[in-house]
Amino acid sequence: MHFRLPLALLLAFAACQPRTGDNAHNRVAPDNTAVNAEDRKTGAKTPMDQSEGSADIATTAAIRRDVLQAKGLSADADNVKIVTSNGFVTLRGVVEDDAERDTVVAIARRIAGADRVTDELSVSADAPAVDDEPNR
Repeated sequence: MHFRLPLALLLAFAACQPRTGDNAHNRVAPDNTAVNAEDRKTGAKTPMDQSEGSADIATTAAIRRDVLQAKGLSADADNVKIVTSNGFVTLRGVVEDDAERDTVVAIARRIAGADRVTDELSVSADAPAVDDEPNR
């Protein structure tokens, strides 16, 4: 009878421990800190530069919708920054490869017009390095 409490505590403790190889516990959280810091330094277009005009909002929404509906794009490509101001679109962020870059740029050019799109996308190998240890 005196073994029940320690055994129960041991089982409860073991149940709370992550399993080895459990992908949910082994993933590295995304961290855009370095990219965002670079944006502030260079004066690059950010979502804060998005125009509140209805035509610009509609353009951004249409591009985002088509990017999300495109087959085979990574989550990175789905989440690129799309900033429209006065009818001009700026694409920023990181995509996995040149094919993704081409797809996102083609969608934006089809919707906004080829001469109205600025491509500032980076392929993941070309992306700025991100600190592994964020400031705490």
